[in-house]
Parts: sequence; structure tokens; C-alpha cells
Amino acid sequence: MHPSSDLSVTHVPARVSLGDGLGDVAAHGLLASHRQHDGAGSLPRHEHGAAYLCVVLAGGYAQAATREIDCRRGSLVAHPAGHVHANRFGAQSTRCVNLYFDAQWLDDPALAGLFGDYRAVRLDPGDAALGRLERELMTRDSGAALGVVGAVLEIAARAVRGADLDMAPAWLGRVRDAIAASPARPPDLSALAAEAGVHPAHLCRAFRAATGETIGAYSRRMRLALADTMIAGDLSIAEIAAATGFYDQAHFTRWFRRHYGVAPGTRRMQRAS
Repeated sequence: MHPSSDLSVTHVPARVSLGDGLGDVAAHGLLASHRQHDGAGSLPRHEHGAAYLCVVLAGGYAQAATREIDCRRGSLVAHPAGHVHANRFGAQSTRCVNLYFDAQWLDDPALAGLFGDYRAVRLDPGDAALGRLERELMTRDSGAALGVVGAVLEIAARAVRGADLDMAPAWLGRVRDAIAASPARPPDLSALAAEAGVHPAHLCRAFRAATGETIGAYSRRMRLALADTMIAGDLSIAEIAAATGFYDQAHFTRWFRRHYGVAPGTRRMQRAS
């Protein structure tokens, strides 16, 4: 997508989000606006009156500004106030949450630094904090607002750390990509070590030091994220369990509930409502 030859820009008032509203949560100086955009739709050139972070929860879009970026699940895009951009959405509907912070939050230099420039940080699409944020946004109990704030702060911390990837081993991205390419049947440890060009024991130690989790835990999260996308389809829970490499439906359900806080069947009903 390229910026339109029409140089007009639509101004969006501060703390107002475009798209179909799925519910807003406001608490402790944070506004989380959960939005949905239809597949194959677009937004013309526009600017927002307030700085905000956009976290993509499902689907994806291409965003054109000073450069074009691809935004998919796990993308966190920082927009300074007045930043001009245009969006084109993929074939599937896209869900995202726009995060607006009151002034007191921006006293924190790390969080304020995210708004210093237009930037996109790619988070792990299977990150547990993304799943928690999505779950809390769909919850209507008295603890949902606090849950949203907690998940948002964890995601912001991930983004701050992810903005500088020089601290991570050079091979880390290749190993993650190899697992993501086949999450249901990921390469074994020997194949991943060969991809990284290091000894398997070193791979295990360095991966955990860089990411805070083992390769097995990371691989399982990727399989759970894949399963979560399949929940909206027609496959049975047992078929999803088999397709994503779990031993059986009970094994899958146990790990799904531990990761997302609800059973797969409950998740399916939430998506359908």
C-alpha cells in the first residue's frame, strides 16, 4: 500500500478510535479501546489527537506512513500525537486494542520513550500477556479493569525490551522462525541447534537466558496460539488437539485453560457471542 495521492488528512479527536467498538475499559489513567475492522477494508490518511499504542490481537493490516509496515498479531505500533498514516486490512477481520495513557503514566521514561517516534515492535504472537489482555477485554466481571491494566503493563515492558534486539543472540530470530513455521510439529532440538549453529546444550541455556523461558515452553505457547485461532472454525476440540500436536483432548484442555484461563469450549462460546 502506498500513501494516497490525495494529501487530505482526517483528524481523529484525542482518545477516539476508528473501527467497530467491541468495548472500552478505562481504569487508573489507562483507556483500552477494543476495536474490530472488516476484512479487505481500509482507512484513509488520518491522524489522532493523542499519542497511543496499538496492539494487534488478530488478523492484520498494512500501514503506510513514512514507510510501510506489516502489522499482524503481536505487533505493537507506537503513534505519537499527530502521526499521519493510512491502513489497508487483510482478507480476514482484524481486532486490535488502542491504548491511551494519561499524563502521569508518561512520567515513566521507559513508557514515554515508546512514544518518542513512530515505531513497530513485533512481540511473540503466542505471548501469554497477549492472551491475558484479550481474555480480560472480553470479561465483564469486577476484576476485568485491573486485569487489563496488568496485561497492558506487561506488554509495554515486553515492547521496551524488544525495541533493542542487540542484546539477544543473533540466531534467536532464526530459531523462533523455525518453530513458528511449523508450530504443530516443530523441529527437534538437534535441528534447531543446527539452525542456530551452536551446541544443543548452549542453545537451551542461551534461549532461556534471552527469552525467560525454555524452548519447550515457547513451542507449547506457539501451539496454543495456533489452536486458539482454530477455535473459531468447525473442527472439534479433539481434532484441534490432534492437529496442534497435543497428546489428547484432556492434555490440550489442561494446557489451554492454564494459558488462557478458560477451557477451549468456553473460548469457542465467547468468540461466537
